[in-house]
Amino acid sequence: MKTPVFFRTAIRALPLLLLACSPKTDPNPIANGEADFSRYVAVGGSLTAGYMDGGLYRASQLASYPNLLAQQFRFAGGGEFIQPLFSEEQENGSGYLQPTTLNPLQLAPVSDRLALRSSSPTLYTKFSGENQNFGVPGLRVTDVATAGYGAAGSNPFFERLLPTGQEQKTYLAYVSEAKPTFFTYWLGNDDLLGYVASGGTRPLSTLADFTTGTKQLFDALAASGSKGAVGNLPDPTLLSLLRSPAELMAYRNDKVGPYWIATGTGEVRVANETDRILTTADSIGYLSAAGFPKGFFKIYPLQNADVLDADELLQLQQALEGFNAALRTEASARDWPVADLNALFRKAKQGYLDYDGTRVETDLFLDGQLSANSISSFDGVSLNPRGQALVANEFIDAINRAYQSQLNRLYVGRYTALRQGK
Repeated sequence: MKTPVFFRTAIRALPLLLLACSPKTDPNPIANGEADFSRYVAVGGSLTAGYMDGGLYRASQLASYPNLLAQQFRFAGGGEFIQPLFSEEQENGSGYLQPTTLNPLQLAPVSDRLALRSSSPTLYTKFSGENQNFGVPGLRVTDVATAGYGAAGSNPFFERLLPTGQEQKTYLAYVSEAKPTFFTYWLGNDDLLGYVASGGTRPLSTLADFTTGTKQLFDALAASGSKGAVGNLPDPTLLSLLRSPAELMAYRNDKVGPYWIATGTGEVRVANETDRILTTADSIGYLSAAGFPKGFFKIYPLQNADVLDADELLQLQQALEGFNAALRTEASARDWPVADLNALFRKAKQGYLDYDGTRVETDLFLDGQLSANSISSFDGVSLNPRGQALVANEFIDAINRAYQSQLNRLYVGRYTALRQGK
């Protein structure tokens, strides 16, 4: 069933490109330093897999930062990088959101050329053979030792990676078989995003469980003696999914206010500028049986699941700080560098010019208008190809500093900021 998403906004005139071309790099071999890139493996969750626009599909997989890194590694002794790509015949994979109209912007799910082999439970076409991108959409650190995580009815993205009959294998066991010479690790975003997307109603992973899972995966990667780089976790409040009341009013072009919300403690009050409202709260303004528009009256407020109030935001920040401290401590103990992706996203939230002159912003909408410079995909949570290229560059910088390699950075302006529908 199609459930279009509406963004009530004007749109700047801007080019909507298809997937950008590959970056230009020096064809001559470059120094790999102390790193051996001959067998590169990427460990992570949604963003590592290339999840984009609310789904995973062939073009998004090709735009993933591990694939972009592998292209640069090839000039420093890197080998072939094999991803679990959806076939060209089933290129739309799980499906994703694409524009159907541009003003106002309306999104609808793609429904053709999908890789579905079952809709109940959801199962995707199996991928068989060698794999080096271990990114699994939805994977949390606290899931890595869970037997049956790849079974039918659990995570279909992991299920498609496992051979038939091995669905009880844990993600930890899957990684333990990898034997890379070099790896990147960026896992933990989904431990935070589930809480954010639910308005704080879904529990956060505990720090103890997060630390245990991190240690287990790090030990598995260290067992082969490989070198690697770890990415820390960006603050989810920097993403386009959340808005302050003032930002949401401009984003929706609402002429009246304020918004009324129900907090996590059950209090009903006017939303203030310390609260964050989910842009997915698309029931705002719906009329009750008595004729009251939702969110604009105390008797018909936005529900707790639509809002992160100040207390819930504090819990989120405490979890983020604890998770990043655990990643930093465990990486330091193994002499692995940490790419500071949290700092990158904070800088992008303010807007800045990248070294190639490209303007970079996190917000999908600025001042009520669609941004041509955003690194967010249409779901407001995951990254578009330009955002993936920025992440790749942050890893490249960390790798070059730690291992004295001379990998070339990507020109992020060559990568698409917004994607046009078919």
